[in-house]
Formats: sequence, C-alpha cells, structure tokens
Amino acid sequence: MVDFSSPFHRGLSAAKQAQENRDEVRGVFAQFNEALREISQGRAEIAIVPLADTLNALSRVVLAMDSEANSEHVLAVRNPQSTDFRPRNIARWKQSESGYPCSVLWGQRHTSCDNAESLTKELSSLFSTPMVGEAIEAAMNHPPVG
Repeated sequence: MVDFSSPFHRGLSAAKQAQENRDEVRGVFAQFNEALREISQGRAEIAIVPLADTLNALSRVVLAMDSEANSEHVLAVRNPQSTDFRPRNIARWKQSESGYPCSVLWGQRHTSCDNAESLTKELSSLFSTPMVGEAIEAAMNHPPVG
C-alpha cells in the first residue's frame, strides 16, 4: 500500500514555512512604513497594489485586455489620508507563493530577494531614488480628502 502521509506532512511543513516567509516580508514593509508614516505625518505609505490601481481610466481599459498583465502587482506610494490620490507606481513586484523569492523590478534593476536582509537592502536602494522621493513628496503635499 502506498504511504501518502509523507507527502502530506511535507506539504503541511511547506505551508507553515511559506506563511512564515510571507509574514517576514510583511514585517519588512511594516518597518519601512512605520518610518515613512513618522516622516510624512501619516500622509504617505508604501503598499503592494494591483498594477491597475496606479493607472488612469484609459490605461485600465487597455490593461484589461491583457490577462497576464492584469494580474501584475507593483509597489506604490499612496496617501492613506486622501481618497482621491491615485497610488504612484514605483516598482514592479513579484512574490512566489512560498514567500521567497520576491522580485523588485525598477529602472534597469531586477533583483531577486531570498530573505529579509536582501529585501531590506533592495528596498533601501529603491526608496533613496529621486523617483521615489518625488512620489512621497506628491503624496505628502496632496490635500487630505475623504
């Protein structure tokens, strides 16, 4: 008789590890956002959002025609105090179902991160660019609405 218990145990173990990895990634973003909220007086945060959330209406229509692109996610700067501030796309984001690796794609860079340390280093590089500084400044200067 075939023993199916071993694969099930491996699957349960993999699920537990994946959850720990995803929690670790969320923790990295939480640390960055804690600092950003303090600096911006709560007017800016970094979030992982669907690409469509960062596009204007016409671009959303075009995106809707491409099912693969329609499922893409990005890192975006948003203003949680304003309902009419459209999130600003700062990088593409890909994350495996097991939490790691996760990829950050921006400019000419495509970095795969296998742990919290490499993710923190890559996000630090991204967040120190003029593009991200301008996006954060736009979020901070947008009047609170909503």
